[in-house]
Amino acid sequence: MDCMADFVLNYNGAIWGHQGPHLFTRVMTKSCPIPNYSKVLDFSCDIRNVTIMHQFRFYPIHWTQWGKYFEVWKETPTFGDSYGLHLWNYMNREAKKRVVLESNTLVENLFIKYCPSTYDILVKKANG
Repeated sequence: MDCMADFVLNYNGAIWGHQGPHLFTRVMTKSCPIPNYSKVLDFSCDIRNVTIMHQFRFYPIHWTQWGKYFEVWKETPTFGDSYGLHLWNYMNREAKKRVVLESNTLVENLFIKYCPSTYDILVKKANG
């Protein structure tokens, strides 16, 4: 309920993330101190019954480096400390980079390994 109240009271559509990640941070810091992470560790907030995960768990490639997903890497990283990968589509709105079949880019290799069904759809669409 705190998030909904903050959303209504502090809505500001002119600031990116104000109703999303910033809203969550505003509400959480009222009852749980958000740690300044120096290691990839998670933080338990017992008062709220939530675990605050290190951003590396979902953002192993920083948003300023989003284009690296579309580059060829000698070795595909394991991202062993991550649970998911954010491809930063908003950052790609102008460049409009796509998964290119047989390009050996990081994003293609990630789709092949972790999203084979989606990759199959891309292959069928390309061969359409």
